[in-house]
Amino acid sequence: MYKQYYTRTGNAPTLPSISDAQRWKSFCLRAHLGEPSDSACGNPPTLQIVMQLDQVAVIRLVEYHVKWVEKSEQISDIQKEWLFALLGRLDKPLDSDTASSLRSLLRRLTHERAKLSLPTDPQLPSLNILIVIIGIFFGQRGPDDT
Repeated sequence: MYKQYYTRTGNAPTLPSISDAQRWKSFCLRAHLGEPSDSACGNPPTLQIVMQLDQVAVIRLVEYHVKWVEKSEQISDIQKEWLFALLGRLDKPLDSDTASSLRSLLRRLTHERAKLSLPTDPQLPSLNILIVIIGIFFGQRGPDDT
């Protein structure tokens, strides 16, 4: 399915309309109606894809991903990859809605990190990176966060 979004010449993929959350979910996470969204497979957020997005699209996709993360039982690697890529394209200062979405995501990430039982868990580094980006770089860390 990953190849279906690329043209035969290897050009950038045709991206879904930014207002079509379901097609974006399918594109990013390979989640279709009736399938679990915790799937570990999906289209990776390549530089070719992410650089096609303007700031409005980046903000909308961050909001979509936050909603999908909140509804999923666990955060898949592909979700973390997309979040990392989108956060890398997100401009400061944040508007209040985006800041609120990032605070919600930060709470979910810290909750996921707290559930890990071993300090050598392979999920820990990616969770920590996202927590630091959101908490420190985007300034969404609360007074009780460490």
